Amino acid sequence: MLRLLLTRHGQSQWQVLGDEAGPDSPLTDLGRRQADRLGRWLAGHAAVDHIYASPLKRAHETAQLVAAQLDLPVHLHEALQEAWFFTAPELPNFPAPLDILNRADNHHQGAEDYRAFRSHVAQALRDILGQHQAGTLLVVAHVGTIATAIRLLVGSDAFTISVGNTTLHSLAWAGARWQVEYIERRDHLADS
Repeated sequence: MLRLLLTRHGQSQWQVLGDEAGPDSPLTDLGRRQADRLGRWLAGHAAVDHIYASPLKRAHETAQLVAAQLDLPVHLHEALQEAWFFTAPELPNFPAPLDILNRADNHHQGAEDYRAFRSHVAQALRDILGQHQAGTLLVVAHVGTIATAIRLLVGSDAFTISVGNTTLHSLAWAGARWQVEYIERRDHLADS
């Protein structure tokens, strides 16, 4: 079985200080504790075989802290970086809850920036998933990257996903399609 675990980096200095911290800021003390808790939880609950991460400091640092708990190397992938814009406004809008049922095409073309970003994320998925037939892969990335990856794998841009710091999202290849096992699991953060 092939399982894809996606997690957002721990709390970054940018989340606390804003632009003063710079766009590529490292983790806060809380962010490092979140990453450590995630690593300990994964060590006891998931047999992770490979770790991939965005090269941005907050994701790379999170991946390294998790990897230390799992005794695994971290593989960086440029296309796992965060979007340079907010992705949610680029997704389709539906005036009423049932309007989505009338839409035949669930992959919204979106603006040029979103199409380009979605293409980057798709390439990262091709590169990473193409190397593995089985096993559990952990990807440490960012809100827009994770949500876009899930939208690509389930074949629809018609939803958004809540992605908290170091929460887990799991999809498993069930032979003919992706099975969403859980979204935004936070068991390891219960005491934070």
